[in-house]
Amino acid sequence: MKRATKLETLIRQQNLRQGEVARAIGIPGSRLSEWKNNKWPMPAEVALKLARALDVSVEYLLDEKLDEPPVSYDEDIRYLLQVIEDSGLTVREAARRLLQPVNPPLGSAAFANSEPARTEKTNGAGDARGRKR
Repeated sequence: MKRATKLETLIRQQNLRQGEVARAIGIPGSRLSEWKNNKWPMPAEVALKLARALDVSVEYLLDEKLDEPPVSYDEDIRYLLQVIEDSGLTVREAARRLLQPVNPPLGSAAFANSEPARTEKTNGAGDARGRKR
């Protein structure tokens, strides 16, 4: 996606105007327009301020090959991904294991060939219902 299209889309998504964004990062609106249209190279400092103002990465802002911003992970997700990596599992395998039931449900194949549990109590003289034999 062209830089101009990307910036216009990001500004519109945040219900802002180009002049408001320019003021927020401390540059004239005309300068932002020039950078947007690739008339001048954008200094790294301005790219960083602009990316922060628009809540995207600098990479996404400047790389015209990226049509969607990369997914950002919060601290908990990054920790979970690190734990999975340290375990030697793939994310898919870890998810499969997490979603696997600890105890198979009644009626599942695991219980199909097993004997039912005997938990009936008797009163010693009769069956489980207390009837005499």
